[in-house]
Amino acid sequence: MLKVLKRFPVIAKKSGAYYSFPTLVKRGDTLFLAVRSATVDESEAHGREGIVSIYRAPVTDLEHWQPIPFDSNFDTDERWELDAILSSVGNQFYLQSRKYKHDSYNETFFSQLSFDERAQRLLEVERHSLASAQPALSASYGHLVRGEDGALLLPAYGGLSESGITSPLLFHSYDDGASWQLRAVVANSDSLGRYLNEYSMHHLGGKQWLALIRDNHKPSILWQSHSDDDGFSWSELTDSGLRGHAPMLCGMDSGIAAIYRDVSGPTSGVGFAYKIDGDERWKSAGIGRNYEGALYNGGYGDLVALGENHLFAAYYVADADESPWIEG
Repeated sequence: MLKVLKRFPVIAKKSGAYYSFPTLVKRGDTLFLAVRSATVDESEAHGREGIVSIYRAPVTDLEHWQPIPFDSNFDTDERWELDAILSSVGNQFYLQSRKYKHDSYNETFFSQLSFDERAQRLLEVERHSLASAQPALSASYGHLVRGEDGALLLPAYGGLSESGITSPLLFHSYDDGASWQLRAVVANSDSLGRYLNEYSMHHLGGKQWLALIRDNHKPSILWQSHSDDDGFSWSELTDSGLRGHAPMLCGMDSGIAAIYRDVSGPTSGVGFAYKIDGDERWKSAGIGRNYEGALYNGGYGDLVALGENHLFAAYYVADADESPWIEG
């Protein structure tokens, strides 16, 4: 079973600051954390403006994180950057981010990053817009991964019709992110009568993949689907038994773990679940952080394996003055 051994602030609460959407990468004995740093504004759903910030900490001391200088090509005159999905494929860092302002613009970007060990800073080598990708993306979600055929695989969601309802989509690139094509519609919300969007993929070995998918329609079922052909086609949806939003998956020594915003009870919170190898059933490990009292919202998080069936999780949580911080 999963149990929380310790909980602590990763990026401390700061009045007026809006820290959210953390993602994690492990490289050697170091963890890297990407977050969206913005300013509190009650008129904006995710705060005002925003940029991606990067932090690092040794695996042996995860209570002390240090910011890393990040040289980004993002247009600093329009600092409305949303999402901060950091991935590591082979020896390469990648970042998915989004230029987003409600009713103004929504454009997803894919970047290649280089870490300068001597200067201890990240450099954005290339940035590509996915504005020309078809079907049009609403957003990307979930870590970038590499398929068995060598392609980079990008989980995302977008509309397939004029209904405004999104469906989970999988894009691939054979030129290291310079261009992207649709690999598969993981599930068609319109034909299924559902409202599917955020999903995370996990490699089961060979050409087999598992996806855990959010449904915006209540009761907020997290659906699962399998692919046996490297993501080109997907099985019918099955109910995972979990209820929530924003799933992220992580491999363990003996199976798969998930973090998500658990909405199964009267009070939502940060939920954890796991699935043992060879077992189709997910087992809820309960809520690791309840949103009760003055706490609310948050829950978008990520997991990384530390070895020996130990995991580190990061997520964001907010309270009454709407200044979210990052916990681990």
